[in-house]
Amino acid sequence: MAKNKFLRTCVICKNIKPKKELFRYTIYNNELIIDFYQKLNGRGFYTCKNLECIQGLNENIIRKSLKITEDFKYQPSEIINMVIRNLKKEIFNNLKIGNKSGVLVATLNRFVESVAKNDFNVVFVANDISDNSFKKVKKFLEDKDVIHIFDKEELGEIFNKTEVNIVGIKESEFQDMIMEKIKLLINLLGG
Repeated sequence: MAKNKFLRTCVICKNIKPKKELFRYTIYNNELIIDFYQKLNGRGFYTCKNLECIQGLNENIIRKSLKITEDFKYQPSEIINMVIRNLKKEIFNNLKIGNKSGVLVATLNRFVESVAKNDFNVVFVANDISDNSFKKVKKFLEDKDVIHIFDKEELGEIFNKTEVNIVGIKESEFQDMIMEKIKLLINLLGG
């Protein structure tokens, strides 16, 4: 019987799932990373996208899965932090692509206009936004998914500006894709 090329096994819980439901890990530039698009060359391994399986990783499992013979030092807490960093970076890169595609809104006036048209449900608010700026938009955020994972400079970088306080996502499929990653991140952060 032919092996299904889209199914993989979690190295921790041993559940067999479709590849898209698992994280793929590999070594890239001598560093353990998550291969979000599962396209990087080289040996890799998979875990479920939950805290329990990620926490189950240790250097012995990683070394065995990647067939590494030299000393490989990663503590479980370092692996969780690596996953969180990789996930935040992936969300950030997706937002940069979203800006190029025209599905993001970033200025206060355009934000208020888009809210009035009910264009979006997901809003990134800088985690260092001033109280006055937040008061101006707070009433528009009541029924939105509000995300606070980037500061003003990070949000500004998406738009090639110094700072941005608020970013709204207009396109529903893009919102869904981002929210899937945000939910993973929130789960890993324990909240």
